[in-house]
Amino acid sequence: MYYQQLSDKEILEGFREGDAAVIREYFYGYCRVGYNIFDQRYQLREKENLDFMSLAHQYALYLMEHDWKPLEDHSPNVSLRTWLINGFGAIMGQGVGLQGQSYGIPTMQGGVETIRPYVDEFIAFAKEHPELTFLVTRIGCGIAGFTDEEIAPLFEKAHDVENIVLPEGW
Repeated sequence: MYYQQLSDKEILEGFREGDAAVIREYFYGYCRVGYNIFDQRYQLREKENLDFMSLAHQYALYLMEHDWKPLEDHSPNVSLRTWLINGFGAIMGQGVGLQGQSYGIPTMQGGVETIRPYVDEFIAFAKEHPELTFLVTRIGCGIAGFTDEEIAPLFEKAHDVENIVLPEGW
């Protein structure tokens, strides 16, 4: 265990070098915080194949296959820790499609019906990739200004897709 805080650059270097202590403390440590946040929202511990190690390993394998590059693409105004915890690899400014362990669905371009094609595309993508698990957040219900009642119906077809976990009530 490290007794001094490493910089984001040093952490990424440790990941690339396969430094077990850096990976254990920083990657799995950050992922543990993110998992606990999502567990509170989605009760992950109660769902099959959504335990911490399965999800963290899935993410680690993806990052290793890409030489940890997706972690370099985080905004300079956001720490690596925050990036891993909140975005699980989402790429700032890329609003559509798979990005790390996230899938972007744009919600700021118009009304609810302009979001539907992106949701349908996401559901089709999830069906094609049963090896991935998608934890859907309440998209559009923050700064985009939509309500759960407006957005949840867009995900009706997702209820039958095993690797999509929807917010409670959706």
